[in-house]
Amino acid sequence: MKRKFSNNTALLVCAALMFCCTAAYSQSPVHSIETRDFYLMGETYRHAKNLRFDIKYEYGDSASATVLESLNATYKFRDGRMHAVIDSMEYIVGDKYCLAIYHEDGFISVTPKPAAPDVFKLPLTDSMFLRSQVNSIASSQLNDSTKRITLNFLPQSMYSGYTVEFDTRKYIVRNVQLFIKQAVSVDNPGSGVTRVVMKFSNYSSGIIQDSEFDEYRYIEYRNGSIQVKPEYSSYQLLFNADK
Repeated sequence: MKRKFSNNTALLVCAALMFCCTAAYSQSPVHSIETRDFYLMGETYRHAKNLRFDIKYEYGDSASATVLESLNATYKFRDGRMHAVIDSMEYIVGDKYCLAIYHEDGFISVTPKPAAPDVFKLPLTDSMFLRSQVNSIASSQLNDSTKRITLNFLPQSMYSGYTVEFDTRKYIVRNVQLFIKQAVSVDNPGSGVTRVVMKFSNYSSGIIQDSEFDEYRYIEYRNGSIQVKPEYSSYQLLFNADK
């Protein structure tokens, strides 16, 4: 039987995949200390030669410390490419395509590799986004090597808060908290604000094989279009991104 995600798990999966799709890239910074920090963090992952780390995603209501659901993920970066394993899902940013492979549900999504998406889901170096969505942005030095940046959002935004803690020596992320507004209902009780926590750990820089980032493990160009490879013929191709 194919698994049906709960709303909570679906939100965690979205957060995980949004990190996958965007963390390897960055935009030019706008002129503030905080957005420059976001830009430098993005550049760290974008230009990593061999970078591996884990993320634990935790979902809960912002009014409670209780963790309702969680997911574990492992990420590998090399020269603008990425491979991630998130629960039963796999995500590859290769040389040309982005693949999301849902092993339990039996489908593969293929999209073109983006030219220059934003870092960590939110366009935090985009001056238009900051003007239209963000009420305030501030930073504080937690210790000699750790800094925290906090964003508070305007009432019309779907977000209510965002914090990131990072290493100021290496510009690697330690912890992210994202607060998202959600309608309260019988099926979704609570404060109306969901908290997604991303805990980064186990950074290492050992050699990662090129095969980890090979999108053509799952797909091939056949009969004029992108198709799943014969050994994965039971998987459905959700979006054929021929270019």
